[in-house]
This record gives sequence, C-alpha cells and structure tokens, in this order.
Amino acid sequence: MKEPQNTEVADDRKAGDMAFFYEICEQGLDISLKSEDIDQMYRLGKRDDGKIRPLLVKCKEEEIKNRIFGRVSELKSADMRFRGVSISHDLTPRQREHVKEVRKKAMEELQAEQERSGNQLNKKIIVVGQASSNPRAIRVAVRV
Repeated sequence: MKEPQNTEVADDRKAGDMAFFYEICEQGLDISLKSEDIDQMYRLGKRDDGKIRPLLVKCKEEEIKNRIFGRVSELKSADMRFRGVSISHDLTPRQREHVKEVRKKAMEELQAEQERSGNQLNKKIIVVGQASSNPRAIRVAVRV
C-alpha cells in the first residue's frame, strides 16, 4: 500500500517542479516552452527536510538552453518569487574547480590594479564559457 502513495507524492512533486519551471520561463524570462522542449527534469541530491535541492533541466535543443541563459539576468527584475532563483550550467567537479581558479586569479588581478591606482574601480568579474574547456574572466562595469 505504501508504494503507490510514495509514487503519487513523487509524481506531485515532479509536476510541481515542472509547473514552477515553466512559470519561471514564461513569466520571469518571457520564453514560451512546450513539454516537448524538455528532455529530462529531476532534483539532485538526497531529499532532506528543509534542504533546497537543485533542479536539473535538460533541454532537447541547445538553442532553447541558449535562449534561457541569454535572458537569465531578467530574473533580477521579475516577480519576487523568482528573484531568489538562480540558473547555472551543470558543471563537473573539475569544471567547477577550473572556473573557481579563473575567478580567483581575475579577482586578485583586479584588487592589485585597485591598489596600484589607489581607487576603487566599479567593476565585477564574470566568468564566461564555464561549460567549455576554456572559461575566461571578463570585467563588467557595475552601475552605481
């Protein structure tokens, strides 16, 4: 008797995750998706009370993924319920470490430049190409 109940609960959670993801795309990113556009969608990690687990979404086409990542900055100005949501590439541990090293080196260079010039530069570091074999850091002006 317990198994069907667990399956129903899991199905409800999955349906809720899917509905929320489609809402983020529609209302937060202004992107219309169909269920055929998504290949897989599932939560990562072990379920634990009070723990927020990432949702892994695999798009069927690279173009759909690119549209989503191209508009991800719009979440900052979206509904309040979407503002705490972040979207990022699913990286391997090696890729994450490489991105971390690239960011650290760029931050150290920026801080050294600020010390030499004696003033705070209104710049932030963004690492692009994270999912590639050659991520690189770029400086972006921060609006004050």
